[in-house]
Amino acid sequence: MRISSIPVLILSILCVWQPATAQDAAFSEERYRDAVEYLSSDELEGRMSGTPGCEMAAQYIASIFLDAGLEPAGVDGSFMQPFDFTSGVVLGEGNSMLWGAHGQNTVWELGVDWTPLHFCPDGNVSSGIIFAGYGITAEDYGYDDYGGLDVKGKVVAVLRHEPQYEGEDAFEGRRTTHYSDLRYKAQNAYRHGAAALIVVSGPLDRLGDDDDPLMELGSGDVYGEAPIPVVQLRRSGLQELMDYWDTKLADLQAVMDTELTPQNLDMSYLTVELTTNMERRYSSTDNVVGLLRGTELPDEYIVIGAHYDHLGHGEARTSLTPEALQALDWHDRIHPGADDNASGTAGVLELARHFAATGSRRSLLFICFSGEELGILGSLHYVRNATLPLDNCMAMLNMDMIGRVKDTVITVQGLGSAEEWPAVLDSASADSGLTVKRFDDGVGGSDYTAFYTKQLPVLNFFSGLHAQYHTPADTPDLLDYPASISVVEIVAGVVNGINALDDGLSFTEDLSPQITRQGSGQVDTGRGYKVSLGTIPDYSYLGGDGVLLAGVRQNSPASEAGLMTGDRLIRMGGTDIRNIYDFTYALEEHKPGDVVELVVVREGAELTLSATLKGRG
Repeated sequence: MRISSIPVLILSILCVWQPATAQDAAFSEERYRDAVEYLSSDELEGRMSGTPGCEMAAQYIASIFLDAGLEPAGVDGSFMQPFDFTSGVVLGEGNSMLWGAHGQNTVWELGVDWTPLHFCPDGNVSSGIIFAGYGITAEDYGYDDYGGLDVKGKVVAVLRHEPQYEGEDAFEGRRTTHYSDLRYKAQNAYRHGAAALIVVSGPLDRLGDDDDPLMELGSGDVYGEAPIPVVQLRRSGLQELMDYWDTKLADLQAVMDTELTPQNLDMSYLTVELTTNMERRYSSTDNVVGLLRGTELPDEYIVIGAHYDHLGHGEARTSLTPEALQALDWHDRIHPGADDNASGTAGVLELARHFAATGSRRSLLFICFSGEELGILGSLHYVRNATLPLDNCMAMLNMDMIGRVKDTVITVQGLGSAEEWPAVLDSASADSGLTVKRFDDGVGGSDYTAFYTKQLPVLNFFSGLHAQYHTPADTPDLLDYPASISVVEIVAGVVNGINALDDGLSFTEDLSPQITRQGSGQVDTGRGYKVSLGTIPDYSYLGGDGVLLAGVRQNSPASEAGLMTGDRLIRMGGTDIRNIYDFTYALEEHKPGDVVELVVVREGAELTLSATLKGRG
């Protein structure tokens, strides 16, 4: 559902705008706190893109832009720039699952005994079933659940998570690796030829739940389907099959967990029939865009931005495990996103008020983006559908999580994107009382990356990750408001520094081949990345037939191999690439120095290239 734009239209008719005052020019900690508290309030329910709460946040931002005296710079004379996105999945008609033996079939009841997972594709499978332990092939641990197994064309059943082995330099149970990801297990089963994957919570799993609940279908994970149908079955269903072989699932799991020895069971005498039918949901959301015209160079503009969306009730990208999320009631699942990124949005609002009162030599375009948590969708949409000519954009300044400054240190990323940045930032931060930790990289997990791919100078301001990141505990009481205002003042100083340059900034491309996670707004979950290819995926592309490249880093394996922006990567080594997850797992299988064959589609034709992978910094 979308909330009507009528409230802002009415406000624009009824409001009599008052000129900005000197009081507006001063940055207000109280006003900043009020914005953070409203944006992270229960009323907005976590601001998930496409939800009423996110729309309320957009209307709130637009009303402040209007009150500050900004001009609407969205579409159709409004502050809004709408765009559509895939927001989730629901069950279609005809989902069914049964197993057969001795000519008789036993039906498993949908929603009671089993459920498709949210990345399950449509499928129709009828085949024998084989239990393949945890479904992991991990060369780095010397562990392979598929060793000696022929699962081609079969339905494979595996345990969730990974072995709970306590040995040194092995699976550690409580500290899960990427091998526990269900998408990884689906990809691995597919590579071994499986026709479908059944996942089961193990009876001895310390990470599971004694009640063995089915995972909720959920929404928000829009990065494509698995290559084969993937469903969850209650452990009692799998045990029912194992009873034919007088085998206990708990016994098999105990051996894997205590001895780190794979266990399997060929039950292909039994037939499993599975039909899945999933329907994708589509929603609309808005970037909020306001313009302050420059006093001397109104045709040139600086973008000041932050994303205002967050994770709603944890439907996507929560840091909680599915079990931990399901253990909470609906209200307690709200991810308020005070630091991520009400803190940055409130900074945009303060800067809009400040510069509306003081003026700016160049125009300032204030943009609050939606869809960032789903893959910088809003900023990618903006740079492809800019409401002001991108050729006139001087720079993009982004604030993503500026509320939890630790030890007076603020991270600024993107220093390598313009020759003038170091001097400008030195001047802007000199009297701030903060130490600036600098990174050259103009690529990361937030909206500035979209502008960098258009060869525009960028800076990203970031106060650091914390234990509450992407959880319901990211609340406004934990923010350091005086330090946040200091960051906002630095951003204002950067704007003034750009305005002082008659010729603007000179774009430079950072030549480092590494894409660091520092300051990217993403948690390093131990996924095991050892290599860098140097590509910038287009997260808004959901074609299901490859990964579209929004950019290619210079001096990287990708650029040296000849990859170009706009290429669609469809194969890497021995892996077919359908979506970003396939690409991720393909990277994780390699080490620095590996030479991999890359197949891309360019202008409708397939092209085979070769890349030598480099280590990550």
